[in-house]
Amino acid sequence: MSTQRLVSIGKEKSRELRRCLTLRLKIIRLRVRRFCKRCHQDSSLRWVFYGCASFCVLCLLSVVVQLGFPGDRLTSRAHMMGRSVSWWTRTDIEKLAKDSTPQTQLQFVTRNGKQAASVDNFGGTVCSHCVADKALDYPWWQRLIPFSLWWRSVEVKNAEVKFDESALEAKMAEYGDTLTLPPENARVEIQNGKVVVMAEKSGRELQSAEARQAIASTQYSLGDKTEVQMKGKCLSAKVTEKQLQELRSRVEKILQRNITLEFEGKAVKIDKSTIAKLLSFIEDGHNVPKIALNQAKLTEFLEQSFGKVVNKPAGKTVIHMHDGTETKRENGAPGRGIDVAQMTTKVQEVLLGTEEKDSKIALLAKQLPPQPVYKETFSHSALGLQAYVNSLARDHDIRLTVSQVSGENWSAQVRGGEPSVSASTYKLYIAMVLMDKIDNNQLTMNDKIGGVPVQECITRMIVNSDNACPEATIAQYTASGITEYLREGKGFKETSFRGSYVMTSTNDLANILKGIDDGTLVRGGHRDFLLGLMQRQVYRQGIPAGSSGTVQDKVGFLEGYLNDAAIVTHPKGKYVMSIITKGQSWGKIAEITRKLEDIMYGG
Repeated sequence: MSTQRLVSIGKEKSRELRRCLTLRLKIIRLRVRRFCKRCHQDSSLRWVFYGCASFCVLCLLSVVVQLGFPGDRLTSRAHMMGRSVSWWTRTDIEKLAKDSTPQTQLQFVTRNGKQAASVDNFGGTVCSHCVADKALDYPWWQRLIPFSLWWRSVEVKNAEVKFDESALEAKMAEYGDTLTLPPENARVEIQNGKVVVMAEKSGRELQSAEARQAIASTQYSLGDKTEVQMKGKCLSAKVTEKQLQELRSRVEKILQRNITLEFEGKAVKIDKSTIAKLLSFIEDGHNVPKIALNQAKLTEFLEQSFGKVVNKPAGKTVIHMHDGTETKRENGAPGRGIDVAQMTTKVQEVLLGTEEKDSKIALLAKQLPPQPVYKETFSHSALGLQAYVNSLARDHDIRLTVSQVSGENWSAQVRGGEPSVSASTYKLYIAMVLMDKIDNNQLTMNDKIGGVPVQECITRMIVNSDNACPEATIAQYTASGITEYLREGKGFKETSFRGSYVMTSTNDLANILKGIDDGTLVRGGHRDFLLGLMQRQVYRQGIPAGSSGTVQDKVGFLEGYLNDAAIVTHPKGKYVMSIITKGQSWGKIAEITRKLEDIMYGG
C-alpha cells in the first residue's frame, strides 16, 4: 500500500473521529438543556441544580486559592513537636527548629551504661531549613484536590541534624574504648529455689569513626530523645547457655542434699533455701564457672544458728607498763567461738563433694585469746616521751614527730619517716619556695601568682588555707620542679608533689618547722611574716586547743586525714610537733598535745 493511500485513510479516520466527538458534545448540551428546562419547571430539581452548581463553584474557587497559596506558609492542620503550627511561615518554623536543638537529645550504649546528652554537646545543630522544607512541602497534585488546604494534615516529628566533624570527633574521643561492649557470658543463677541459666549476650567492637557515622546518619526526634543504633563488629560470648547445662544439673543435685550441723545436742538442718544462699560461682570470663562456697554467708548462717550456744566472750588481760616496759600482767579467761575456717572446709567437702548421701557435721569451736588492755604510765623523761609516742600508733592510725628546740632537746617519733597524705600542711613548703625565690631576686611580694600579689597569696594560703595560690604556684613551677627543689636542695626526702596527692612525712614537717623557727629556711622579715600568719590561722581545734603555750601552726584536712604541724612556745620551753592522723578527731590531737606537754614539762 502506497504512502499516499495511507495518508488518505488517516485523514478519513480523523474526520470520522471529529464527527463522533461533535455528535457527543451536541448530545451532552441537549441533555443539559433538557435538565435545566426540567429544573426550571420543577422547583425540587431546581434546588438540586443550584446546590450542585454552587458546590462546583466552591471546588473551583478552593483549587484556585490552593494553587495560589504561598509556598512559605503552612496549611491549617500542621503540628510540630506536639504543638499546633497552623499557618506559620518559614521563618517561624526555622526558628522553632533551631531553638529545639538543646532539647533534641541522642542516646547510645557504652560500657558504662546508657549515655544521653543534647546534640549540641556533640557539635550538632538541627537543620532548620530541612525541617521547613519538609513541613512546607505542598505538592501541586494535592493543590488540585478541592479543600485540601483545610483537611491536609502535616506532622513534623523528625529532623536531620548537622554535626561539626571536628567537634563530634573530639567528643567521641572522650568515650574511647568504652564504645566497645564486651560480650556477656551465660551464667547460672538460683532464683526462688530454682536453677536458671541466663543466656549469653553478644558484644560489639566499635571504632570511633563508626560511632560518628551512626550519629551523623540518624534521623532525630525534634525536642526529644533518640536512640542511636551502633552496630560494629559482633563479639561472641566465651561461655554459652548450652555449655552450662551440665553445671545446672549438678547444682540441682546439690540443692537436694540433706546436711545437718550438730553441737552439744543442738541440731540444725541446712535446707534447700539456705544451700542456695551458700553457693556462689567463680567466673574467669573464659571457662565454665566453678561452684564455690560463700564464706561470708556461711559465717552469717553459723552465727545465727549456733552463736548463742557456742560463743563465750574472752576476758581481758591487763598489761601494766611503765615507759614501754611491762611491769605486771593480769591474765584474763579465754573465750570460745565458732571455727569458721575449719567449718568452711568441712561444709565445702560435704556440700560440693561427689557423694550424694545425707550427712551430719559436728560443729567445730575454737578458743579465743583474752583481749589485751594496756595500763601505761610514763616518766618525765626522753624514754617516757618515746614510750608514749609509740603507744599512740599501737591502736590508732597516727604518725607523729615531736622535738624540743630548747631545754633538754628531747625528741621522739613514731612512723615519722612514712610518706603520707599531707593535706594542706604542704602549704608550708609552698610558702618557703616563694620566699626563697624572693630572696634570690626571682620574685617580689608585689608580683602576681594566679592573678593575686604574692604577699596576699601567701596570707590567704596560710591563714584561711585557700587553695588557689598553692595550686597556681604548682602550675607555674611544676610539681616535678618543686619536688626536686625540696628533695635535692633542702633535704626533704619523703615529700613529693607528684601524683594525685602531695605526700610528706612528720619528720619532714618537723624539719621545715625547725628551719622556719631558727631562720635557716625562711629568713629575716619573711620569717616573722610567716610566723605571724601561722599564729593567725583560723583552724585552731588541734594542737592550739591542747597546748598551754603560744602556737604557730598549719593544719590540713582531706578525706579522713586530720594533720597539724606546729611551733609551740611553752612557758617552760619551745618544741616543734607534727602529726598526721586518719580516722581521728581534732579533740584527739588536742589530747595528745596535752599529754606530750605533761611528759616534757609537767615534772
